[in-house]
Amino acid sequence: MKIRETKNLYYRDSRMFVVSGSTLMEVLIASSIGVLVLAALIGLMTTQVQEQRKEMVDSNLQQQANLLEDKITRLFRSMSAGQAVILGNPISAGSPSYHLIVVARGSAPIAREQVAFDPATFTCAYTPSLAVPGTRQIYFGQSKLAVLRD
Repeated sequence: MKIRETKNLYYRDSRMFVVSGSTLMEVLIASSIGVLVLAALIGLMTTQVQEQRKEMVDSNLQQQANLLEDKITRLFRSMSAGQAVILGNPISAGSPSYHLIVVARGSAPIAREQVAFDPATFTCAYTPSLAVPGTRQIYFGQSKLAVLRD
């Protein structure tokens, strides 16, 4: 079998065939460009996933805050039906906002309900009866999963 070459055309047994291919440099350049494009796409996707997680945490925190606000609003509405209210532990001197609200219900001996917020532990608790120990219900407390943000 005799092969002869004329530029990129090769002849074998009087049949012509074309040899096509890439040099090593062409393959290396194409590979490096492909790796750079792939790295950029992976970086973009990683950033997108991180932003999505942050938005999900913020959304979850906002939903929990709305639920807490709804619970406390319902509680205050039920507590304020013509009862005596004691406000304690103001946020600052002369402030209209308080950390402690106690509602007296009924006649003597007076049953008292309490809603309290402890800024040191970020705990909001409701006590349906101060006369009965162990009835305190935590509405919101510190959690390693949810962090309040500025």
